[in-house]
Amino acid sequence: MSALKQFTQQAPFPGYTSAPGSYDEIIDTRGGLRPHWKRFIESSAGLTAEDFGRRWSQAQRLLRENSLAHPEPATRPTHGDHPWTLDALPLMIANDEWKTVSSALQQRARLLDLTLRDLYGPQRLLTGNILPPEVVFRHPGFQLPYCEARPAEERLLHFYAADLARSPDGIWWVVADRCEAPSGAGFALQNRIASSRILPDVIHACQVERLAPFFLAVRRQMTRLSQRGADARVILLSQAAGSDNYLEEAFLARYLGYTLAEAGDLAIRDQRLHLKTLGGLSPVDVLIRRPNSEECDPLELSTTASFGVAGLVQSWHSGQVAIANSLGSGLVESPIFMAFLPQICLALLGEPLAMPGVETFWCGDPNSLKHVLDQLDQLSVKPAYRRRGLAQTQARRLSEMDPDRLRKLILRDPAAFVAQERVVRSSVPVWANSQFHQSFIALRSFAVADDDDYTIMPGALSRVSSSLTPLDRSLLAGEHSKDTWVLADGPVTQVTLLRTAGDDLKLRRGGVDLPSRAAEHFYWLGRHAVRAEISGKLLRAVTLRLTREEDTDELPELPVLLRILAERGQIEPGFVVDAIKDQLPAIENALPAAVFDDQQPGTMRSTVSELVFLSSTVRDLMSIDTWRIIRQMNVDSWPDSESQSLLPVLDQLETLLLQLAAFGGHVSESMTRTHAWRFLDLGRRLERSMQISSIIRTVVEQDQQPNYQALEALLEIFDGVMTYRSRYHTRVEWGPVLDLLLQDESNPRSLAYQLALCATHVSDLPSIGQEDTHRTEQSLADGILNHLRNMDLLSSLQPLKYEASNPLINLLTIAEVTLPELSNVISHKYFFHAGPTQHRL
Repeated sequence: MSALKQFTQQAPFPGYTSAPGSYDEIIDTRGGLRPHWKRFIESSAGLTAEDFGRRWSQAQRLLRENSLAHPEPATRPTHGDHPWTLDALPLMIANDEWKTVSSALQQRARLLDLTLRDLYGPQRLLTGNILPPEVVFRHPGFQLPYCEARPAEERLLHFYAADLARSPDGIWWVVADRCEAPSGAGFALQNRIASSRILPDVIHACQVERLAPFFLAVRRQMTRLSQRGADARVILLSQAAGSDNYLEEAFLARYLGYTLAEAGDLAIRDQRLHLKTLGGLSPVDVLIRRPNSEECDPLELSTTASFGVAGLVQSWHSGQVAIANSLGSGLVESPIFMAFLPQICLALLGEPLAMPGVETFWCGDPNSLKHVLDQLDQLSVKPAYRRRGLAQTQARRLSEMDPDRLRKLILRDPAAFVAQERVVRSSVPVWANSQFHQSFIALRSFAVADDDDYTIMPGALSRVSSSLTPLDRSLLAGEHSKDTWVLADGPVTQVTLLRTAGDDLKLRRGGVDLPSRAAEHFYWLGRHAVRAEISGKLLRAVTLRLTREEDTDELPELPVLLRILAERGQIEPGFVVDAIKDQLPAIENALPAAVFDDQQPGTMRSTVSELVFLSSTVRDLMSIDTWRIIRQMNVDSWPDSESQSLLPVLDQLETLLLQLAAFGGHVSESMTRTHAWRFLDLGRRLERSMQISSIIRTVVEQDQQPNYQALEALLEIFDGVMTYRSRYHTRVEWGPVLDLLLQDESNPRSLAYQLALCATHVSDLPSIGQEDTHRTEQSLADGILNHLRNMDLLSSLQPLKYEASNPLINLLTIAEVTLPELSNVISHKYFFHAGPTQHRL
């Protein structure tokens, strides 16, 4: 940060200039520093450029490690992440100014809640000609299942967010309302955590308001919604793994202490919503909803979506479950309502709007249509009705349309469009490329229902861009994010979400309330981790041999290793048929693809991508350190499959194997022995058992009496080289190698060790329903373990013939059949035991 010598009042941000026609958040009209920014400058006076740069780098690393990155919509991390970049400077707002903003947002939240209650109830706004009926009845989000009679005092809008911007004269505008399932509060909290790492002393000296009181209000409201009070089971219903905001949802669930679930984790029984857990169906009291309303119940709502919870609408109407936000609350976030909100406010609250919205013209009104067509080049045209998830694409298409074509489109169906005044957002400096730059800012502020009013977060999610293109279309728009500091007038009270010392807290251990989906994902996470490890060691073994100076004739183990890779689908089978020497160029070209190709299943890249994806689905149940290890496996930093050199292959494999070893060690030493750990470790042990059996079978098929180089390779792949040498020195023979890899239970990589742990895990799994007198999974696990323990290994090798009557061949055949069967039995019993989510009338 060479341009930043020190923060000084004379030249606080060298290189930054005010944008003409835009309100400057830092510099006033006389060219001086705004008063609330002087406090920041004074508090930062002793901070050198080097200190500031180092702390900012640490905060960026924290955000990356804590996963403030968004997978592409409906895709997995193989398609790349969008980094969440926190700017080095906060946005600062004076306390008295924020009080005005908060008061206006409270009014707006109350107003929108009353509007929803009216439109889904008595509809006096329609009968009183405040709103044209077309505004409501044409709305695709207005559906009859939302309209069932509810108590007049029941609030429908529990969470509210407003996208804000400043006008050139410094007045705050509401650019857009977010009422369906507002997102972004978790990102704002993550920004604050990161900025606390950068400037903890400055935050304290500036008396920055804390964000924790807002989240305490969230907890209070969820408790208030439940009939069971503090004992309520609250579920945060996610949009599903891979969606834009999934990682934020996982973070919020973890922070608030709620269970994160997807629609498939839930079921309706006798009009009551339940969570599918390992212990059966657990009743749910409150559902914090993040998917769109129409995606929540495929039985009741007019949607083509195949997901959702059948019967949820009926359960909600019967009062068996509270939903926040209520179904259908996204109705009023459509831009068309902004054209009528001043009249609605007078009708419902008897007072004018405290904060203006961006001036909006509904083209369904003839006078407004004429104005829009006359001023088309100065207005921003949008669809009148917002559909969450589609609005960004629709708005972009309209903004890029030729004016004549846009005019014809509007005239074809005027009521389908609104036009809004173009927003010139306020300007702020951002730090990029070692200097300050001019940028423009948009805020998303948050509110939660609290008693008879709303609590406003004393902060916001700020997004900045170097251009004035709209940022209200998507939470992900913009180039940077800023932490928003609301400055208090006095010392800030310490607030925490942790229980106080005087609270009664029941002791808990273990538990079977793990969602079945989470158990399944932990299980497959364990399997993919071992699959990646074994594949990595196989590929490394081949790569190391191909990069040595020896002639291929001096590598008699290479055909065996290539056959193993071919049977796993990682190279073409033809490589192991022809002469190895003749195939060397093709093999060397195939290995980078086996590691880096992202289009073919079975490659290292696709296996690791699936591992990272599965980890993200249980992010809320995973420790921060474990997640940081997994995030280091980011395949986006890997070379592409076009690389013709084996050196990048070897480097990447070595790095990945170290990361996988760290993950395995952390799971073994640090993960609490809950059912999450049990299923993860069971997956690891089953996968390793399958890999050992499969690879040894391939070696036996290739050569019933393998050469010592092949045996060395086997020991290398299964981490047995040092143990074997300590026992037998350099003499490598088939019998001792098989004993170490198959029957030696003191070897943590042997088949016997894996099967013994599988049997232990299976015996400790929870019972489903009535106690089983005969558990199939236990019989399978015990059966194959006992068969291995009772096998006379040495006699099976004299001589070793590849026939079914041979004890070793018989064991490998049993393993090949029994281990997948055991996996299927576990899956059907514990992951799908709760049955289909069908509606029962």
